[in-house]
Order: sequence, then structure tokens, then C-alpha cells
Amino acid sequence: MVDILSFQSFVFPGVAAFRGATFSGNAIFRLASFKRPASFMKARFKKDTNFSAIYSEKSFGLRDARFRVVPDFSEAAFHAPPVLDEIHIEAQAELHARPSEALFSEQLRPEYRSRRMTRLCGRILSR
Repeated sequence: MVDILSFQSFVFPGVAAFRGATFSGNAIFRLASFKRPASFMKARFKKDTNFSAIYSEKSFGLRDARFRVVPDFSEAAFHAPPVLDEIHIEAQAELHARPSEALFSEQLRPEYRSRRMTRLCGRILSR
């Protein structure tokens, strides 16, 4: 199994067709350029995904793609808005599936909600 699949700084001169692909390791597209349409429709990203600083001159589609965590799109530039319809983020789905992990739960009394929020913010800031 490949732990990292890197297309960093790669120029895709033709259509980039990753429809239905499964990326088992980290997928790195940082600084990649897409000269023609790119499709990641129904692709599966099982680890971290980095699309930071990519440049897309044509359409860029992620319809129905599944990500383990929110992908990094910092400083990405698109000729047209990317197609993000029906994408799935598993980390968020896990939070919603486990109500005990939700930030605000209707079952919790207000004093418990504020303590939980304080603990959560402390964990985030300590990273």
C-alpha cells in the first residue's frame, strides 16, 4: 500500500480523470496545475488530502467525493467555482453519529455545555 501519492507541482496537460479512484494514502496535489477539466467524481480519499495552491484553468469537479477529513484548499485558484455537490467528510459524519461528541447537545444542561466547550477549546489551542 502506498502511504503518500504525490502530484506536487505536476502539470496535468490533458483531462485529469480520477473518477471513482481510491486514494488509500495521503493525496498531495499541492501546486499542481490543471490545464483541462479535472474530475474526482466519486473518488475516495482515505487519509489527508492537499489541494493547496493548485491552479485549475477549466472545470474542477468533486461531486460525490468522500474525504476522511476536510481537504486543504488554501491558496487554490479556480477558473470557475469547483463542483462540490454532495461531497462527504467522514470526520464530521462521525461527530454527528456520536452525540456525546457533539459540541452542543440538547440533552446537556447549560452548565455542562460551557464546560465541554471550554475543554474542547483548550484541546484545540494546545495543538
